[in-house]
Amino acid sequence: MFEIDHKQRCDLGQLHALAGGAPARAPAAFLDSDAGLRAYSELGVAAAPPGTWHPLPIALAYAGWLDPALAARLAQATSQRIASLLPEFAAARALAVQCGLDGNQAILSAARAVQRTSGIDPVALLGVVGLRSDDVHFSATELGRHLGQTAREVNQRLAELGLQQRVGATWSPTHEGRQHAVVLDVGKQHGDGAPVTQLRWRVSVLGLLRPNDLLATDNERKTGT
Repeated sequence: MFEIDHKQRCDLGQLHALAGGAPARAPAAFLDSDAGLRAYSELGVAAAPPGTWHPLPIALAYAGWLDPALAARLAQATSQRIASLLPEFAAARALAVQCGLDGNQAILSAARAVQRTSGIDPVALLGVVGLRSDDVHFSATELGRHLGQTAREVNQRLAELGLQQRVGATWSPTHEGRQHAVVLDVGKQHGDGAPVTQLRWRVSVLGLLRPNDLLATDNERKTGT
């Protein structure tokens, strides 16, 4: 009954027709109303894009503006769609964790995997926007610029400190290094479907690479560590 496209958008024209098609309740009237403007402002968008296909949160707001019963039916259909994706999403997230991802990165990686197979991004379907890694982090090259060293020298020092080790052709954090490390999903995949990852480092690692570093000291003061 409710069509959701690959971008997790609904056709407001379809909802309008299901609610009886009254001209005064057309999608354009809602999008120009205070309710429509507030709905888009919650997504961080100043103005609605043209056309009748809009993000799911906007469709739910419009359905509620039209008829609470219609909004309930749309919400139920959305919940059923999400429930159908849960097993695949859980399996993809478990694979991401095995590859060293955690937190938001594991969620984003799993969501992209599900989107590749089903055409649906479960995170976007939930209306979640702006999901990103949990803190600021740096590559070995970026750390090297700050320290006046090459990326190779930084990687060697991180290995000497027992914070990372070679696994095949890539660096992987050790047990001791995990508290300072962030493993990112770069949005690509190996031939076996596993995500391509990149090892990056939190600013706290500077306190180990160069204990008197002012940036590391400032970060510790802000975090209370």
